[in-house]
Parts: sequence; structure tokens; C-alpha cells
Amino acid sequence: GTRIAVLGDLHLDPREMDGFHECRAHVVKHLDAAATSHVVSLGDLGGKAEGAEPGSQKCFNLAKEFLEGFGRPYDLVTGNH
Repeated sequence: GTRIAVLGDLHLDPREMDGFHECRAHVVKHLDAAATSHVVSLGDLGGKAEGAEPGSQKCFNLAKEFLEGFGRPYDLVTGNH
């Protein structure tokens, strides 16, 4: 069957992406071990970082790059920012 990973409220901050990438690498190991084929991100994508404000193109680009790093298809059900 299909296995889906659900992520909630990423609140990505471009100033702290090293930590986000480290966490993603840890999660990917578990997704691979469980043969997870899809990721769904629920809730807020961005934080409050100047220049990457929630809802901005830079915020969406940051989220796109981050989610593509999971190496599997993904969908968004966004929050209020």
C-alpha cells in the first residue's frame, strides 16, 4: 500500500536552514526505511524572517527547495502563512 508522511507547520527560516536540513536528513532515513512514497506538508510554511516573510515568493521558493529534498512527491495544505 501507499505510505504517506505528514509534516506540520514547518515555519522555515532562511537563517536556520542548516538545522532544518539536518532534521530532514534524519526524517528521510525513516521515510526510506518505511518505504514512504509521498510527503504532505500541513500548516504554515514560513516563519517571520525578514526577506522571506510568510506568503512571499521567497518563502514559497524556500519551502519548495526544502520539500524537494525529501526525494519524493509532495503536496501542500497550507496554513495562514
